[in-house]
Amino acid sequence: MDKLGEYNERLIYYQWINDSDWEKDLPYDNWLIMPIGHIRDYDLIKKVSNVCLDKNVIYLCALGDACEMIHDIFDVTVIDKRIEKGLSIDCPNDFDREPMTTWHNDFGEGVWFALTNAFDDYKKINSVVCLDLTECGEKDRLINMIQNIKNGWIPG
Repeated sequence: MDKLGEYNERLIYYQWINDSDWEKDLPYDNWLIMPIGHIRDYDLIKKVSNVCLDKNVIYLCALGDACEMIHDIFDVTVIDKRIEKGLSIDCPNDFDREPMTTWHNDFGEGVWFALTNAFDDYKKINSVVCLDLTECGEKDRLINMIQNIKNGWIPG
């Protein structure tokens, strides 16, 4: 996993899904996952969701053409895991300590949101991990956007 810097007291990392053993380097607590996906690959997204939940991710900000699908599969995986553990899913309050999930059709707005506005009521987000699910990689685009945000860019 590559460290891309820090912003708003959050360490920013990049991990490409095509790197072997991508899941072993993910944090274990107080982190946000920012997956970028363009291809609607259910099996891959389901695997990513399971791995992230097993590593106690507290927030998901999905980006890319498949962002809404990533978000939806992640939410379903949260429910599946609650059912497996025999936990209630009957009331909205049952999900208070589950990860918040968002999707962002606009790449820049999504990165900005993950770095500046995403928060958890119970834990401080210390790390943002961009998990690149694309074929060609979006690392350069991400680095440029982070620099723009550091230079004062805001969505508008």
